[in-house]
Amino acid sequence: MPQGERSSEEDSPDLRDNSYDGSEEGGWLSGGLGQLIDGHLGQDNFNADVFGHGKGKEAPVNISSNYYL
Repeated sequence: MPQGERSSEEDSPDLRDNSYDGSEEGGWLSGGLGQLIDGHLGQDNFNADVFGHGKGKEAPVNISSNYYL
């Protein structure tokens, strides 16, 4: 999968997977495990709005993954 991006603009999110334990070549990650975490710990009440991003359930979300063997 492709490595995430980081914009040069100030206050932009860093979307790179810096904790990836596999290899990276040409901007592609392979052979390891990623972590589904953004570095922020949320509230114990998962229904709470954390950091102004909403509760995460205002609209349906479709997540898809492609795996190539």
